[in-house]
Amino acid sequence: MKRVAIIFTLVLLICAAAAAIAGTALGAERKKVLIVSQGSDFKKDVIAQIRKQTEGRGVGITEKSLSYLSKTSEDEWDAIVVVHAIKVGRMKRDVKRFFDGVEDWNKVIVVTTCGSEDPVPEEYGIDSLTAASKQAQVDAASTYAVTRLKAILQVY
Repeated sequence: MKRVAIIFTLVLLICAAAAAIAGTALGAERKKVLIVSQGSDFKKDVIAQIRKQTEGRGVGITEKSLSYLSKTSEDEWDAIVVVHAIKVGRMKRDVKRFFDGVEDWNKVIVVTTCGSEDPVPEEYGIDSLTAASKQAQVDAASTYAVTRLKAILQVY
């Protein structure tokens, strides 16, 4: 009986050690993605599709509002997705400030919605997707973002 208890205890310790090692390995591989957006049904649907398409791929997504950009350090994230709107030809102040300070555009993905009379500022010379906030364009916007995430994170 004593021998069974000792063997059982050893098996539990080995299993616990293996789980700790596996957990560390999984955590080390997990890529950190920040998605910042302003609320709208279109933007929520795009983000839901991004989450769905990255599920189970070792990607941890944190979602925040655009105002969080003022507190964001690029170095904390493997990729940053900005889903925002241009209105009257202008972007939100938080977005502009963030864009002005970006050092590594290779990890930033931009999805911009705008009306037909709202030009997207070209001053940053970045690759971004511009779409009207129409449900028919949710798939195109999310596919664009996920394709860029695949290239940045190399987890697929």
